[in-house]
Amino acid sequence: MRKADSNQEVVHFGDFVADISAGQLHKQGRRISLREQPFEVLVLLLDHPGEIVTREELRRRLWPSDVFVDFDNNVNTAVGRLRAALGDSAEHPQFIETLPKRGYRFIASVSRRLAEDMPARRVKLAVLPFSNLSGDPTQEYFSDGITEELISRLAILAPERLGVVARTTSMHYRSLHKDIAGIGRDLGLDYVLEGSARREGGQARITVQLIQVSDQTHVWSKAYDFELHHILRLQSRLADAVAEQMRVILPQHGLSNRIRPVNPEAHDAYLKGLYHFSRYNPVGFERATERFQLAVRKDACYAAAHAKLALCRAFAAYFGYAAPSEAYPQAEAAAIKALALDGNLPDAHLALGLVRFLHDWDLLACECEFQRAIEISPNDPLGHWFYSMFVATIKEDHSAAAKEMALAQELDPLSMSVQANKGWILYWARRFDEAIVQARETIGLDENCVQAYNVLGLSLIATGAPDEAVVILKECVRRFGDALSLAWLGMAYGAAGCEEEARAVLRLMEERTTAGRMPSVCLAWVHGGLGAKARALDLIEQAYAEHDAVILWLRVSPMFDMLRDEPRCQQLIARLGLPPIET
Repeated sequence: MRKADSNQEVVHFGDFVADISAGQLHKQGRRISLREQPFEVLVLLLDHPGEIVTREELRRRLWPSDVFVDFDNNVNTAVGRLRAALGDSAEHPQFIETLPKRGYRFIASVSRRLAEDMPARRVKLAVLPFSNLSGDPTQEYFSDGITEELISRLAILAPERLGVVARTTSMHYRSLHKDIAGIGRDLGLDYVLEGSARREGGQARITVQLIQVSDQTHVWSKAYDFELHHILRLQSRLADAVAEQMRVILPQHGLSNRIRPVNPEAHDAYLKGLYHFSRYNPVGFERATERFQLAVRKDACYAAAHAKLALCRAFAAYFGYAAPSEAYPQAEAAAIKALALDGNLPDAHLALGLVRFLHDWDLLACECEFQRAIEISPNDPLGHWFYSMFVATIKEDHSAAAKEMALAQELDPLSMSVQANKGWILYWARRFDEAIVQARETIGLDENCVQAYNVLGLSLIATGAPDEAVVILKECVRRFGDALSLAWLGMAYGAAGCEEEARAVLRLMEERTTAGRMPSVCLAWVHGGLGAKARALDLIEQAYAEHDAVILWLRVSPMFDMLRDEPRCQQLIARLGLPPIET
């Protein structure tokens, strides 16, 4: 087979463009992270569209004859990574067809053109954690907050031309001590922005340098000295300057000139709030709430602080760390205040979307808010994350949910929350084997990701392996002890025929009910697993009366399968305003 003569070519297929000379893959203007060997597989397949490329031809392309590797595993890994980057599957291929024991064939339409004819593509940037030059470790929140605010400003600047890696992934590289070239390869970057921050009294200094990943050249650097009450205007101008150095054409918004000064004490409280909010745990949300509340007391017109307070309260309710009946109204009030001050705050629209979805059950208003958040900031993975959950569970559009989740993962590839939610999307789509693989991979990355254990346990139940599910969910309960994990352990015991163990779980849950709050829906799952459908439906109706948002999943989630053929269940689905189940 001939070697590709494509040094100056780009190849178009579907929503993708492969820049052969640069060794890069883009989707709708966004650069997709893809390692060298999977890209070589893609080049070979694109050189012979519609033709069989044998595994032996792949071996000759990827490994010289004097290199000894486990070829079968390596080629499977390379093809698997390529399929993941393309969002393709072996079972239902759109691009790469497997011919068992022979090789692979590229089945999508392909067109070629010279690279010089290719329109300007979307630039991808990561802002690495700014160094704290104060000499005081307790000031880490200041440099971290500056990093996060700059990421947020860059993300909404020109999203159709500039892609910005999200905070969680960016912060991950502080502990890895990886070089710029390695970070660029990992994330498919064009540029990296490094910086430092130091504050003293009412003054601060920020130093930045922009590095081009391809050759690690320092494109631009600058130091800014400023008074703290002008920090928001400085950050906006800095974001504009960074984009200009990357030759990103900005819309003529003039935003930096319209940004009002901020009370330095309010901004300091806000940065501390961001620091605690990023922990994504009960204590973190509680402390973040206190800091954001202090920020808006110090400066009632601080729109971003109102918006972050709204998101913090909505998240605390969503993750079960605060009573929904209290936290969602607080989130709504803060979001409405934020939007009255500035109607283009994605955090406020996202928080309001969660309130409309999970508290008000106003599904039309919820979708509008999620879509508006994504429209304002398509670089924010949170919007894609929650919208994917909405379209999967309410609209049952699993293809759209997978696309939204893929965007979230592209923007924040090292976020365990995003990884775990990808498992839920697969579970709701009843792609249980894939959900199991995804959950195991997530646990391998973070053994304290409770959502991944839950997805794994429920998917094992759905595939007829309740004994394995019991092992996983017992470990989950041991680690976390939360109500949902305990309920699903009881359901797994019931599915495994272990009635005595399931009833022991029920007794423990009933003790918690008298001592505090055990959601009725949790008890329903255990009774359902034991085959007590009437009692389970009584509890589901009680959950409806309690306004428990989990029952919005009643129509689509496999965890309710054992009840769905019951007339009472179908009547409840109608009361929720969800489409009837087709029979």
